[in-house]
Amino acid sequence: MNILNTMINIIRDTPLWVWVLLVFLLIRGISALKTRIVSLHSIFLVPTLFVVITLTGLYSPHFIKLSSIAVWTSSLLLGSVAGWLMFVNVKILADKKKKLLQLPGSALIFYLTLVIFGLKYYFGYTRAVNPSLAMSESHMTLELALFALIAGTVVGRMLCLIYQYWCAAHTNLEK
Repeated sequence: MNILNTMINIIRDTPLWVWVLLVFLLIRGISALKTRIVSLHSIFLVPTLFVVITLTGLYSPHFIKLSSIAVWTSSLLLGSVAGWLMFVNVKILADKKKKLLQLPGSALIFYLTLVIFGLKYYFGYTRAVNPSLAMSESHMTLELALFALIAGTVVGRMLCLIYQYWCAAHTNLEK
């Protein structure tokens, strides 16, 4: 019964904007399940945002160390390799005159959205209810590594899509 009460309190005490954000992210993730045409420039947006978000995790007066930078860099690189490998066999179409790509639907963005939301929620909740745990070096390192790994996955996807774009034959696409 205590666990049920805790879960009810967590849900009840969550601000409304968090639930609105979750619905928005789910809609974006669901739209990525369908084949779509996007501009070449637009594939830079999400990876850039993810990297910036993870870089903010590096900056903490109590946590800025060489080891933090090493964890962030290695997690980002590992995630990038994973992201590349996940998309290396994806077939895209490229309109090189209009700088457009036709991307097949993918559940990756949907899943990553859910994972990021869940992790942000968990780490935010932990900071609220147990600040000493949240500020421990091991907990902060785990948070940094997980978010850099996810950001790296999106960066690897972006790099793979750029490579595929440049290797693809020209196809006329309409947006």
